[in-house]
Amino acid sequence: MNQEWTTLEKFRYLDECYKDVCKYEGDELREFLMKMAAEYGKALLSLPHMKLEWNEENSSLMVVSSDLKCYW
Repeated sequence: MNQEWTTLEKFRYLDECYKDVCKYEGDELREFLMKMAAEYGKALLSLPHMKLEWNEENSSLMVVSSDLKCYW
């Protein structure tokens, strides 16, 4: 993904990439989905007031809106 794209362009690109999900299965599918999730998280973090936060309850890293306290 081009880091010079706007956030909206990044989300549109990711939406197009997800259409390719049916081309994969097994380990290739898992790897594809992990890469897509990582890119989606990076795109979310480019939005104002978004940050990474560790969630003790779920033992996971989450993207959090510092304004709304919403989790993704």
